[in-house]
Amino acid sequence: MFKLINKITFYGIKDLLRSRWIIVYFIVLCMITEGMFRFSGHSLKALSGMVSVTIFLVPLISIIFATIYYYNSRNFIELMLTQPISRKSVYIGLVSGLSFSLSLCFIFAISIPVLWRFSMLSGYWNILFLLIFIGVMLTLTFICLAFWVSISNEDKGRGLGISLLLWLTMAVVYDGLVLMVVILFQDYPLEKPMIVLMFSNPIDLARVLILLKIDVSALLGYTGAVFKSFFSSNFAQITSLLSLVAWVLFPFYFSMKKFKKIDF
Repeated sequence: MFKLINKITFYGIKDLLRSRWIIVYFIVLCMITEGMFRFSGHSLKALSGMVSVTIFLVPLISIIFATIYYYNSRNFIELMLTQPISRKSVYIGLVSGLSFSLSLCFIFAISIPVLWRFSMLSGYWNILFLLIFIGVMLTLTFICLAFWVSISNEDKGRGLGISLLLWLTMAVVYDGLVLMVVILFQDYPLEKPMIVLMFSNPIDLARVLILLKIDVSALLGYTGAVFKSFFSSNFAQITSLLSLVAWVLFPFYFSMKKFKKIDF
């Protein structure tokens, strides 16, 4: 099974790395990183700016690209399933190839501008590595969510619309909903419900995790501020980290389960 998964993964990586959209994604992300470091005047400010790019742009690109990739690969998937290959192997190979390609693109786009400023990042390497880790985790999470949505919807337009709506809800609408809950129930103790709300959104988890490390309290948001006051700093980071990993594993498992049952 592992040989088949490796072959499908390798084919996917080889095909994706030649895609012009992957190249555009790499160039744009690389230019944004370079601009942050060039015009911010301070490494910590540049890293703080990259947090916003990572938690908003990376999930958007990942979920759109993965959704389109799945629908464009349906003929290839059908061909693979006519062979004596398990659906599990096909699914893992597809997700692995796409995840590796987008993650590699993100890592290099962030790392290359940083290498020119090696001395400037003295004391901030732990923040940079955490930022890269979070970017990779968000990439994997939204790829798995995109596959889950795409497998559940045969129509490409509908699948892409739901994927965009999912990202919009988590990245933009979520903060408004949290604010509305706070206003409506301001007379009640909201600490625990706010923490539950934070666990329900991988983007908010990623933001809190990195900003707890940078210690920029003004950017944490309401849920992040509550989370920081409710838990100790180290425990909060470990809990956020494990929850972010869970956000990768659960969509991966349920989308694979759905893939095994779908009728092509």
